[in-house]
Amino acid sequence: EINALHTELADYEATKEELERLQAFIGIKEKHEDYSMTAPFDVTGYLTNDPFCGFTIDGGSDDGISLYDPVVSDMGLVGVITELGVHTATVTTILSPELSVSAGTRASGERGVLTGSVSMALNGRCKLQYLNKNTNLKKDRVILTTGENGLFPAGYVIGYVKEVAMDDTGLTAYAAVEPASDMKNLSLVVVITDFSGKAENSNVQQ
Repeated sequence: EINALHTELADYEATKEELERLQAFIGIKEKHEDYSMTAPFDVTGYLTNDPFCGFTIDGGSDDGISLYDPVVSDMGLVGVITELGVHTATVTTILSPELSVSAGTRASGERGVLTGSVSMALNGRCKLQYLNKNTNLKKDRVILTTGENGLFPAGYVIGYVKEVAMDDTGLTAYAAVEPASDMKNLSLVVVITDFSGKAENSNVQQ
């Protein structure tokens, strides 16, 4: 009986947690009324030997998804759809050097290009580069999408500044950014299929 009660309690806690996450996704829609979003999809598996945490989901073209649609969690931007089937899709995350995102901070208006690298991904981070060498970015500042070129909607949380340093050239600075989403432990994501300012013909490089 005790074991059965423990099992029921665990099931209850898991259901409660999932409901809370679903409510968070509803909150995203309420905050961004211009978004057209799918229902949440399960992360069905991570790509083998991918240091950038690419993964697959149980949604595809039959669910209204298109190539290069943005993918988000309840915490922040995750990546884009880069392979698409009828009922499945593959997501490339913002940790990957294949993806570039125009990003910046609302507080100071500074902007740069966020991309990934192997060295950054090993620490679960990506790199906001091409910042002014006199940048005022500070640790823990929130980094958001800027919406330029129409691949991603503007103003969506990406992550938080963890370190600011000079590039090897000494001409520009960069920030190490920790994504708001835990890329290694995703279970539910949503695909944004349309938003204000979306480009007609997007590609992976923004």
